[in-house]
Amino acid sequence: MRFLNSFCELKEFPVNENVAWSVLSECDKLINNYIERQRVGQEAELQRLARECQKHKSVVERLFFDENLHKYYLDGRLIPSITNVVEWYTQQYGHNDYSTVSQSILQRAAAKGIALHREIENYEKNNIQGYSSEFYNYLEIKDRHRISVQSSELPVIIFDESDNPICAGRIDLVASIDGQAALCDIKRTIRIYSQKTSLQLNMYRIGYLQSYGKVSNKLFVMRLREDVSEFVEFPVDEREARDVLDTFDESCKLGSIRQNRADTQQSSNAVNNSVQATNKPAAGSANVPDGGNNKTVGNDNAEDKEGLGCLLLFLVALIIMWLAKIV
Repeated sequence: MRFLNSFCELKEFPVNENVAWSVLSECDKLINNYIERQRVGQEAELQRLARECQKHKSVVERLFFDENLHKYYLDGRLIPSITNVVEWYTQQYGHNDYSTVSQSILQRAAAKGIALHREIENYEKNNIQGYSSEFYNYLEIKDRHRISVQSSELPVIIFDESDNPICAGRIDLVASIDGQAALCDIKRTIRIYSQKTSLQLNMYRIGYLQSYGKVSNKLFVMRLREDVSEFVEFPVDEREARDVLDTFDESCKLGSIRQNRADTQQSSNAVNNSVQATNKPAAGSANVPDGGNNKTVGNDNAEDKEGLGCLLLFLVALIIMWLAKIV
């Protein structure tokens, strides 16, 4: 105890409110300056996003969707779909959920899914009532969750840092749920595949922001079948979606470089083959350079031999005449 008491000391300090208020005032200034810098930074970022979105929106307006082929074209050039990117990633780094399903079954399921999407689109855009059991399940979910649809089948494009399009897609539903902006994807699958659905929804969210400058922090999937009406929320995970997009974009660029190299090599080989075929001598002839030009000399050799024969005959005749004079 004596050891502890030697370190214990009680001191009294005078009251000094001025110092305390001065410190609080400086802290208040620092906080206000930080808030102002954040506000200015946010305004600058919003202005930048507004300029980008205005530019991107004009590009989105040129996007063409072929419903029969389910392909996207920008100025006549084929653009991968968001679904293509998700499928590519799951096959490269995950697993194929439909690897054991026959193509005929997949085609029938895809046709039913397309019919359901058209049914809902016609209802939301043209107020045309659908009649399938899946459509009535859709209406039941809308009513149960108080969903107010703002857009249906909204086209979006995802751009890289250089404003080049990476992929495109169409958001099934842009809606308001409890006053909050939400993106909804409609599926008719046998179950919800979490990894693929999460990637797809978060890519739609990125495309929605880049194409229209709007943020949505609510992501939902609506699974509709004859006897199913399921409505599931997915978390926002922008980092994973961007990582997948960057990986896909780098893979496409690398593939493009390799293809260009292959095309260049193929063209070079074709030119070389063409030159070799042109320079190849015909049977009984030879090619020799003549001032940079190729000259065929097969026929010339024959003419030279004939001339040499004539010259020899002339010389023989001269010799005979000379001998005749001597004799």
